Amino acid sequence: MILTKVGSIVKLQDAKKDGLAICVHLKINDAERNMLLTTPDCPSGVGGRAPNPAEREIIELWEKRGMNNQNFTGGNLIAFLKQPPFLNN
Repeated sequence: MILTKVGSIVKLQDAKKDGLAICVHLKINDAERNMLLTTPDCPSGVGGRAPNPAEREIIELWEKRGMNNQNFTGGNLIAFLKQPPFLNN
């Protein structure tokens, strides 16, 4: 299932209940960060360079909000997006 609109986050839980694999890709590209975050059901790609400190902060927030867990929810995604680094943009 591909979620392309913010309103689609609501459909995430229903899709998970139906047993569908959910893949979330979140691209962040600004002055300090150039990164792609993915959830466990996304196809894995080739590793890149080591993250810089600003990127490491985002990765830690991603993990703190459970987005690296197979059982993440739409609530986890919303909570991640409400973190201070994203509220300032």
